Amino acid sequence: MSVTLLKTDVNSIIVQNIRNSVVIGYSFITNSISSEYDPKEWILKGTNDGRSWTILDTRKLGKALPRNYQLPLLYLNGKTKELPQPVSRLEEKIIEQDSTIDKSILTKYYKQRINPSVIPDYKKFMYDKTNKVHYFLHDTYDLNKNLIGKNLIIGFVLQDNKVKKPILYENEDGTQVSFDMTSKHMKQFWEKNIMLPLIFEDF
Repeated sequence: MSVTLLKTDVNSIIVQNIRNSVVIGYSFITNSISSEYDPKEWILKGTNDGRSWTILDTRKLGKALPRNYQLPLLYLNGKTKELPQPVSRLEEKIIEQDSTIDKSILTKYYKQRINPSVIPDYKKFMYDKTNKVHYFLHDTYDLNKNLIGKNLIIGFVLQDNKVKKPILYENEDGTQVSFDMTSKHMKQFWEKNIMLPLIFEDF
């Protein structure tokens, strides 16, 4: 069956069955970021004229589902059929060990080009293979070694063990800072634009 998206909002999604196929069941895949975006219960309806709707199926989940999870095929007669699971986001944007990263180069770049008044301490990293960006989890200290920022994230595009470009969050005043997931705006930006699960590896 082929469908085209007609409308979507917070509480509903409307698609059109463009080949007029007989609908016997349906499925969907959970997102890769957070269960906040997954439906906990839903009603499937159908219409032939866009005005009169008939309830075809009603479901309610008893528990949260895994990320990037393919639900079984939910037949309209109440039966189900397991479906193959998709390639996960962690395989698409693979996280892999890279012992060649020189953290001193990153620290030097941070102090010279981003913020000379702090010392970043890089703890873990993950690699976005699709976009070739290393993201680092770090704490920041002032020059007196007092902790001023914990579990911040910065991205670096590296070439020949040198920083080609930093990936930072841009504030309204134009300043660029590391991502802080305790900030609602930064978290929303990350989920919408970076779209990586926050799973880091040790160096």
